[in-house]
Amino acid sequence: MNQALQLFIVALLVIGAAVLATWRLMSGTLRLRMIEGLLRVLPGNAWLQSLAARQRTATGCSACERNPEKRA
Repeated sequence: MNQALQLFIVALLVIGAAVLATWRLMSGTLRLRMIEGLLRVLPGNAWLQSLAARQRTATGCSACERNPEKRA
């Protein structure tokens, strides 16, 4: 495989991992603001609309996996 192609693939993987880690460590409010900002740019995107709906209902302590009420 060409070395330039290998570097390109590795760079994509590293950037993707950094974006995913940043997204997971971001607060729920900031995530929702980012999704709503993207929805202003891409208003008809069904995937972003469903993501925003899930984010609106998944914020707060009741949505946490560590919540004992959610485990039951």
